[in-house]
Amino acid sequence: MRTRTVTNVVIAALAVLLVIFVSEIVLLLFAAILIAVLLRALSELLAKRVGIPQRWAVVIVVMLLALSFSAIGWLIAPSIGEQVSELRSALPTSLQRLQQEMQRFVWLERLVDSAPHPDSIPTQPEVASKVTEATSGTLKALANIVVVLVIALYLAADPRPYVEGTVRLFPPAQHKRAREVLDAMGHTLRWWLLGKAA
Repeated sequence: MRTRTVTNVVIAALAVLLVIFVSEIVLLLFAAILIAVLLRALSELLAKRVGIPQRWAVVIVVMLLALSFSAIGWLIAPSIGEQVSELRSALPTSLQRLQQEMQRFVWLERLVDSAPHPDSIPTQPEVASKVTEATSGTLKALANIVVVLVIALYLAADPRPYVEGTVRLFPPAQHKRAREVLDAMGHTLRWWLLGKAA
């Protein structure tokens, strides 16, 4: 009886860990599918209008999108830099003003006393810990973005092998229906994305 209980606890813990880890993978895969559907829709429009092969249209669409995002970033970056410097200079005075306003209310006095002083400097271990956390989080986010983009490019360039692989997960009698459902889902998702983009 005891062995069975331990086995059930271990299986439950493994199931929880699997759900936690797989949920992130599923979200990344879903993001890649969304981007791939959008890239495929735009490249199909381009391929029909210009009369070029689908794969070249995907390459052109990706290059145009990369150039567009780079140009937007280049145009917006100076404004964001100015706003950050203004925020950095205005934040200490705003915090002091907030503390002065809060001191007017007696019941908020405890909150003001427990709040850190704006001039307080964190210790080196605290700073190092926060820098490490920020760096780790940034690197993880960048790695996830790269993974999503690579998967999206593969899916957009030639989705048929992946669709056929998904169809093979179903019983042979259901292959035709699975293909129909996947095609309908792709069609609906494409028009939904184009509608959201418009």
